[in-house]
Amino acid sequence: MTNQPVKIICTVCGSEDVTADASAKWCVENQCYELTDTCDTYHCEDCDGECKAKEVPVSFKWTVEFEVDEIWVADGFDLDDDRAINMLNMDLTLAMRDSEIKAKVLKAPDKATIRRVQGYKDDQPQEPV
Repeated sequence: MTNQPVKIICTVCGSEDVTADASAKWCVENQCYELTDTCDTYHCEDCDGECKAKEVPVSFKWTVEFEVDEIWVADGFDLDDDRAINMLNMDLTLAMRDSEIKAKVLKAPDKATIRRVQGYKDDQPQEPV
């Protein structure tokens, strides 16, 4: 067993907003209730009902910033989610793209600016200037 953190999710909708009934006992020493037992029944706040819950590993996340010289943008480079996942998949060649790795561009230069640098006219989306 690894020490990787887990999260509890609803098996119906995938929400993490799951609660469980539990028992607690007052601890004089710590001056608070301490959990003594959890029940096997769970409630999903999103489904608004009883649910089955399961543990899934928490993903690790990196936030990356790329800077690319204008010459490369003029030469056709543009980073979107697809290209980002392809770049990641080049290093993690055995990873399952639909479940083990994800990539998302959170902030990018304005598409009109990229197209202008690449030589496209606004009214001619297919042909470079």
